[in-house]
Amino acid sequence: MLTTDDIRKLIDGLTAIFTTKEDLQKLDDKFYNKFQDVLTKLDGVYKEVKDMRQEQTIHVQQHEDTRDRLDKIESVPVIAHHISPS
Repeated sequence: MLTTDDIRKLIDGLTAIFTTKEDLQKLDDKFYNKFQDVLTKLDGVYKEVKDMRQEQTIHVQQHEDTRDRLDKIESVPVIAHHISPS
C-alpha cells in the first residue's frame, strides 16, 4: 500500500519530469516580455528609418529645386548675360 509520503515522492518526481501549469505560465511570461522588448526595439528602428526617409525626400526635393534653378539660369542666352538693365 502506498503511503502519503510515497505519493508525495511520486508527485515530486513527476513534476521534475512533466511541465506544470506554473512552469508554462512562467515560460509564457518570459516569452511575452522578450517579445515586448523586441517590439520596442523594432519601434525605435522603424522611427529612425521613417525619419531618414523623410529627410531623404526633403533632400531630393532640394536637389530638384537647385537643378531647376540651374536649368533656368543656363537656358538664358549667353548674350543676355552682358546686357544690363538700364
